[in-house]
Amino acid sequence: MKRLLVASMALVIVWQLIRLTTPQATEFKNLLARLSGKTHKRKKTYTTGILLSGLFVWLRILDFLESYHYDLDKIKEFCNQFKGGIPP
Repeated sequence: MKRLLVASMALVIVWQLIRLTTPQATEFKNLLARLSGKTHKRKKTYTTGILLSGLFVWLRILDFLESYHYDLDKIKEFCNQFKGGIPP
């Protein structure tokens, strides 16, 4: 039941976001579309599925950052260590 409630709330957020035309809403839609990993045509409006998928990725990222208390410099350090493969 909890999952259904969370999914319903996310869908309401996406429906509201689709109807907004402010520059901030457009920027957030672009972010969610990139996070979703799905492709869409440039001149076509974002679909509910693309925004919903991106929203769930965004929420997981926020949860990770809040629960593990890593600062951005530490995360960048991890990325730099593993860019070229696994270090010796």
